[in-house]
Amino acid sequence: IDEALANNWPIAAESSRYRNEDIGTAEGHAYAVLGLGVKENNHAVQIYNPWAKNQYTGALKHLSRDSQGDYWMLLSEFVAVFNNIARARVFPNGHLASQSVPVGPAYLTFSVSTDKPFYVQLQWPSYRSLPRECDYDYNSVNLGLMVTPASDQGAGVAAPFKDVSKGNLRVSMPGKAGEYHVLAVSFFEGMTAISEVVVNVYSEERITDLDYRPDVSTSHGANLVFGTCDEMEWDGYRFTASASSFRGSPLWKSSKGEIMWYSASQGLAVSPSEAQFQYAHEDLSSLRCYESNVARFSHWLKGHHSGLAELSEASSNLNSNSNSAGAEEKKVQVCDQEKVKAKLQRNQNLNNYNELMLGREDSLFLPRPASIGEAGVDCGDSATGKRTDCGDLDEWGSLTRELGKPDYVPR
Repeated sequence: IDEALANNWPIAAESSRYRNEDIGTAEGHAYAVLGLGVKENNHAVQIYNPWAKNQYTGALKHLSRDSQGDYWMLLSEFVAVFNNIARARVFPNGHLASQSVPVGPAYLTFSVSTDKPFYVQLQWPSYRSLPRECDYDYNSVNLGLMVTPASDQGAGVAAPFKDVSKGNLRVSMPGKAGEYHVLAVSFFEGMTAISEVVVNVYSEERITDLDYRPDVSTSHGANLVFGTCDEMEWDGYRFTASASSFRGSPLWKSSKGEIMWYSASQGLAVSPSEAQFQYAHEDLSSLRCYESNVARFSHWLKGHHSGLAELSEASSNLNSNSNSAGAEEKKVQVCDQEKVKAKLQRNQNLNNYNELMLGREDSLFLPRPASIGEAGVDCGDSATGKRTDCGDLDEWGSLTRELGKPDYVPR
């Protein structure tokens, strides 16, 4: 938080949906973090509730007003209530390049001309993008993002494995001019409505050549990223690159049925079969390209012990559920795919980023009163139970005027 505040990076914090200290913090709600300080000899955090309403009842309640959305709380309270913090590392003159790719293994290329740091991100619909009644199990996905300099194949960086329900993974690159290979892995069990994901590159220079390369086979793209080969060898097994994929990953198959693939939680993995993907051989130190005997991909491997290990608790649970018609089928049935498609399409229609980047007028929020809502239509905030006629809100006000309200106290 301190680093982000020093660099003027926006910070958001999410309160837990499963536990809530009784201090008036809404559960599963996003707050802005405004500052750090010491209040009454205790470390404290200043946060802002976008409902513009202070419901805080904690130890520092007497320092805030109920009519404002911002307030100070003890750092210990903050740690107890909030379970996720996000900060946006904003460049002063940053540029975002985006490319949609189909779900599955996708290979992309782009180039940078400077040695300045940049970020590559894989983005997909988070749980907030789905219909409220859709209780989708994000443990059933496989998502990964790998970036490698073309000048040093196989010596790339993978996005750290994290809570994928949040909707994105990011790779931080230190910066070096040249061409880069990207491999995006995406798989959503039982969620046919999600047909594509987005790869973003954020940098101080404008990236104009972020290209999805369907003309390059995913196995060849994987070789460029991982440093692997079309034919691999491990413990007497010979694996050959397959034209198909597995759980969104490039796939190598052996004549005995074993598979080599990319698991987001395990890295490059060798499993007994597609049916037993939740298990992986832990000792892959002998994995080699069949002819050249090189192992440039060694840093993509995890595990150093003999035998089999479960890839993750999530994968293990998925496998046990899929073997019985019960739990996994129930999860899929809860998510009406037509409703999911409609919700995602609605979200897409609200994305007019390209329009704004061209300097055009914002067609969704025009600087005219009628852009807020027409009389006779309900407006409000469902989260706080507020409903009113849009005619009562049909007015734009400047930020200066709004901040000049009598009950606003700058901090």
